[in-house]
Amino acid sequence: DELVAAALDRVAADASRRAGFATAARAAEQAATLSAHPQDAARRLLAAADAAWLAGDAGRAEGLLDEAL
Repeated sequence: DELVAAALDRVAADASRRAGFATAARAAEQAATLSAHPQDAARRLLAAADAAWLAGDAGRAEGLLDEAL
């Protein structure tokens, strides 16, 4: 549901502002799974990959980037 995905986008953004990158990655990844449109899912997966990288989880970041493509 796109409304829930948008709410998760806000959670991800709030977590990133507080340096909670692992939480941001999880929220953005979950938002991607709920996206109604492929381009929104890809955008959210890229955000999740960025947050995972900043959280120090390079393997997860790589997997999310692969999924986004």
